[in-house]
Amino acid sequence: MWALITLFAILLPVLSLAVLAAAVATAIGMLRRRGIPDRFRFISVVHGYARLMMLVGIFVAASGAGLGLKAALGETFSYDVFYDSSPSSYDDFSSGQPEDPQEEDAVWGLTMLFLGVLMFTPHAAGLALLRARGNVPDLPVTRAYNLVGLATATIGSFAAWATALGITLQRAADDNATGWRDHHPGEPLIFAVILLALAGGFAYNLWSSLSLPEDPATFTPAADNK
Repeated sequence: MWALITLFAILLPVLSLAVLAAAVATAIGMLRRRGIPDRFRFISVVHGYARLMMLVGIFVAASGAGLGLKAALGETFSYDVFYDSSPSSYDDFSSGQPEDPQEEDAVWGLTMLFLGVLMFTPHAAGLALLRARGNVPDLPVTRAYNLVGLATATIGSFAAWATALGITLQRAADDNATGWRDHHPGEPLIFAVILLALAGGFAYNLWSSLSLPEDPATFTPAADNK
């Protein structure tokens, strides 16, 4: 569930707002200048496209990693913390055969991890090639990329931590003493940790990009921090 929440309930709205804000800011700037800004370059569009694909790839891969860890920890640590162990929760009554959600999570986790890496790697390599050929990275795009990533990961992490805490408190207040069979904080806890790590990475890169020179003439490729 948290893989879908990360991708559709958090990532897509934040990306949509970011794209809308960027479009409005560009339009206002062009109207003020009454033309295309001098610093506008097609390479900025390419840079923005690559960063967008990298951002989506990161969160797709993070969702896959979360599902994979959920399946692995459910096997090695405690099944009840991560899954509902009652047979009625995963029986497929249409076919009469039980479906193990742990196996499904493992398959979907590996699939999403592969797709995320596949989406991220060629675009990151393309930007590296552009830098090697002397194309200066667009600082506003780089900063927007890290800012949107930071906002998305922070919102998702806080929501996941709140969910995990709420489920844990429900378990503590359970008068029926059913243990973890009816309370499963494992999945939101995994995604809370993953998204918190991503937020830290984006925050570090954003802070590093703020120290880069605004004048492209003084930029050196070694100074670019993703």
